[in-house]
Amino acid sequence: MIKPFWNYLVLAFAFIFEGTTWVFGWRAFRITKGRSGIFTAIHRSKDPASFLVFFEDSAALLGLVFAFLGIFLGRLLHNEYLDGVASVMIGLLLGAVSIFLAYESKGLLIGEALMMKR
Repeated sequence: MIKPFWNYLVLAFAFIFEGTTWVFGWRAFRITKGRSGIFTAIHRSKDPASFLVFFEDSAALLGLVFAFLGIFLGRLLHNEYLDGVASVMIGLLLGAVSIFLAYESKGLLIGEALMMKR
Protein backbone atom coordinates (compact mmCIF):
# COMPACT_ATOMS: atom_id res chain seq x y z
CA MET A 1 0.00 0.00 0.00
CA ILE A 2 1.31 3.46 -0.90
CA LYS A 3 2.04 5.87 1.93
CA PRO A 4 -0.66 8.57 1.98
CA PHE A 5 1.63 11.49 2.90
CA TRP A 6 0.69 13.55 -0.16
CA ASN A 7 -3.00 12.86 0.35
CA TYR A 8 -2.84 14.20 3.90
CA LEU A 9 -0.74 17.18 2.84
CA VAL A 10 -3.18 18.18 0.09
CA LEU A 11 -6.14 17.72 2.45
CA ALA A 12 -4.43 19.83 5.11
CA PHE A 13 -3.78 22.70 2.70
CA ALA A 14 -7.31 22.43 1.31
CA PHE A 15 -8.71 22.52 4.85
CA ILE A 16 -6.65 25.61 5.68
CA PHE A 17 -7.77 27.46 2.53
CA GLU A 18 -11.43 26.41 2.81
CA GLY A 19 -11.38 27.14 6.53
CA THR A 20 -10.12 30.64 5.88
CA THR A 21 -12.86 31.38 3.36
CA TRP A 22 -15.40 29.76 5.71
CA VAL A 23 -14.44 32.21 8.47
CA PHE A 24 -14.97 35.18 6.14
CA GLY A 25 -18.23 33.69 4.88
CA TRP A 26 -19.45 33.09 8.43
CA ARG A 27 -18.61 36.65 9.46
CA ALA A 28 -20.57 38.08 6.51
CA PHE A 29 -23.48 35.71 7.08
CA ARG A 30 -23.55 36.43 10.83
CA ILE A 31 -23.99 40.13 10.10
CA THR A 32 -26.81 39.34 7.67
CA LYS A 33 -28.59 36.89 9.97
CA GLY A 34 -28.54 39.10 13.04
CA ARG A 35 -30.26 37.49 16.00
CA SER A 36 -32.37 35.05 14.00
CA GLY A 37 -31.49 31.39 13.50
CA ILE A 38 -29.45 30.17 10.57
CA PHE A 39 -32.31 28.59 8.62
CA THR A 40 -34.70 31.45 9.38
CA ALA A 41 -32.11 33.94 8.12
CA ILE A 42 -31.62 31.93 4.94
CA HIS A 43 -35.33 31.71 4.28
CA ARG A 44 -35.83 35.47 4.82
CA SER A 45 -32.67 36.58 3.05
CA LYS A 46 -32.85 38.69 -0.09
CA ASP A 47 -29.11 38.35 -0.69
CA PRO A 48 -28.19 34.77 -1.62
CA ALA A 49 -24.46 35.51 -1.75
CA SER A 50 -24.24 35.73 2.04
CA PHE A 51 -25.58 32.25 2.70
CA LEU A 52 -24.35 30.59 -0.50
CA VAL A 53 -20.71 31.18 0.39
CA PHE A 54 -21.25 30.01 3.98
CA PHE A 55 -23.04 26.80 2.99
CA GLU A 56 -20.71 25.99 0.11
CA ASP A 57 -17.66 26.37 2.32
CA SER A 58 -19.32 24.36 5.11
CA ALA A 59 -20.05 21.54 2.66
CA ALA A 60 -16.49 21.71 1.34
CA LEU A 61 -15.04 21.42 4.85
CA LEU A 62 -17.29 18.49 5.67
CA GLY A 63 -16.31 16.89 2.37
CA LEU A 64 -12.66 17.25 3.29
CA VAL A 65 -13.37 15.53 6.60
CA PHE A 66 -15.08 12.68 4.70
CA ALA A 67 -12.05 12.43 2.40
CA PHE A 68 -9.64 12.34 5.33
CA LEU A 69 -11.69 9.68 7.11
CA GLY A 70 -11.92 7.59 3.94
CA ILE A 71 -8.16 7.63 3.47
CA PHE A 72 -7.32 7.23 7.15
CA LEU A 73 -9.82 4.47 7.93
CA GLY A 74 -9.07 2.71 4.66
CA ARG A 75 -5.42 2.55 5.60
CA LEU A 76 -6.10 1.70 9.25
CA LEU A 77 -8.55 -1.10 8.42
CA HIS A 78 -6.69 -2.22 5.25
CA ASN A 79 -9.84 -1.66 3.20
CA GLU A 80 -9.27 0.42 0.04
CA TYR A 81 -13.03 0.54 -0.61
CA LEU A 82 -13.49 3.07 2.21
CA ASP A 83 -11.89 5.72 0.00
CA GLY A 84 -14.61 5.06 -2.57
CA VAL A 85 -17.29 5.17 0.12
CA ALA A 86 -15.95 8.57 1.18
CA SER A 87 -16.17 9.76 -2.43
CA VAL A 88 -19.80 8.67 -2.64
CA MET A 89 -20.54 10.42 0.68
CA ILE A 90 -18.96 13.62 -0.65
CA GLY A 91 -21.09 13.40 -3.79
CA LEU A 92 -24.28 12.88 -1.75
CA LEU A 93 -23.35 15.78 0.53
CA LEU A 94 -22.72 18.15 -2.38
CA GLY A 95 -25.92 17.03 -4.09
CA ALA A 96 -27.97 17.62 -0.94
CA VAL A 97 -26.43 21.05 -0.36
CA SER A 98 -27.01 22.06 -3.99
CA ILE A 99 -30.68 21.00 -3.81
CA PHE A 100 -31.13 22.91 -0.55
CA LEU A 101 -29.46 26.05 -1.92
CA ALA A 102 -31.42 25.86 -5.17
CA TYR A 103 -34.65 25.56 -3.20
CA GLU A 104 -33.80 28.54 -1.01
CA SER A 105 -32.60 30.64 -3.96
CA LYS A 106 -35.42 29.90 -6.40
CA GLY A 107 -37.62 32.71 -5.11
CA LEU A 108 -34.80 35.14 -5.71
CA LEU A 109 -34.23 33.75 -9.20
CA ILE A 110 -37.83 33.83 -10.48
CA GLY A 111 -39.02 36.75 -8.40
CA GLU A 112 -40.68 37.00 -5.01
CA ALA A 113 -43.91 38.42 -6.42
CA LEU A 114 -44.41 35.40 -8.66
CA MET A 115 -43.73 33.06 -5.74
CA MET A 116 -46.38 34.77 -3.60
CA LYS A 117 -49.13 34.24 -6.20
CA ARG A 118 -48.99 30.44 -5.90
